[in-house]
Amino acid sequence: MTTLAQEAPRRNNSRSPTDDVEPILIAEWPLSRGEIARVAIRSFKGTWLIDLRKWFEAGDGQWRAGPKGISLSLKHLRPISVAIEEAVSVARSRGLIEQDPSGSIDQQ
Repeated sequence: MTTLAQEAPRRNNSRSPTDDVEPILIAEWPLSRGEIARVAIRSFKGTWLIDLRKWFEAGDGQWRAGPKGISLSLKHLRPISVAIEEAVSVARSRGLIEQDPSGSIDQQ
């Protein structure tokens, strides 16, 4: 008799050469004093991810990734992009945000 654990594919816990590549910073913006949001593309265990995460400034002045965030395979990038565009459109149509002349989105 086999168990589910025996039938399940084993996770690849080994490091990949791409794990040593610096993350590609796409955007960052302040959330509050000592806290920023960052969007980056990075590699983890050989898989490229889109990462949206809160970062905080530690006591030593270094920025550290916080536990609050999400990392998804890049295959989800297009659906995320479409969903964000739709969220902006809905929020704008309901008067929740407006677009300033520079093209950035401001919350009312």
